[in-house]
Amino acid sequence: MTATAQPLPGQCHRQVVEVRAEVVAGVRRDVGAYVRLWGYGELADAAALCASELLSNVGKHTDSSTCVLTLERRSRGVRVTVSDGSGKLPVVGVPDATEEGGRGLLVVAGVADAWGAAPTGDGKDVWVELRATGARARACGERVALPGHLADAARYFAPGGPEDVERELRCTLEAHSTGDHHALVLELPEPASALWASWVRGHAPAAVLVLPDCPDVCPSAGVPCCEFATHPGAHTWQLEP
Repeated sequence: MTATAQPLPGQCHRQVVEVRAEVVAGVRRDVGAYVRLWGYGELADAAALCASELLSNVGKHTDSSTCVLTLERRSRGVRVTVSDGSGKLPVVGVPDATEEGGRGLLVVAGVADAWGAAPTGDGKDVWVELRATGARARACGERVALPGHLADAARYFAPGGPEDVERELRCTLEAHSTGDHHALVLELPEPASALWASWVRGHAPAAVLVLPDCPDVCPSAGVPCCEFATHPGAHTWQLEP
């Protein structure tokens, strides 16, 4: 579920983790050591913190006694993934002021440049990406024209008229070498959804689909992401045009 760069050769650490407090503490130190070894010392504390929170959540919110931690060095930073056997996806909640716990994902969302979760065949992956200073990713920018018959179909749903339908499409996802391109065709009057076209490089879009909006908001600026839910790669506020 990602359009970001793949791990560099030989720079991926993976281990099975027994979900116990003393074990998690040791893994946290290991994560910091690997990140420093890979030349991203400025990200070491944040990566260790995120890994610790994700591992702790496995013990608190699933029946899994073990999970798999994967730490990857990327060309612009690091990615931490925790894989467990529960299919229940995490949700960022707002804990009661009197509660001592429940803030793990709020911490992760505030520290990470991007984070997300995706179901797997036997559970789920929860991942965090941290980028070095000045290492914002670039947007894809792949262009294609919306075929006339799809533009005509989209006009039916346009509340303001034909001019609301985007005919010249530009992929707004993070730059990627695999996977489909996506571009917004029409904002819908219904809350939290829009019409999106997807296409494979060298081919025109074959359909336009209604996709829910990405629910994530920039923690520091309060700016919403302008992509669709479960989009791959970085959020819009993390990309250079």
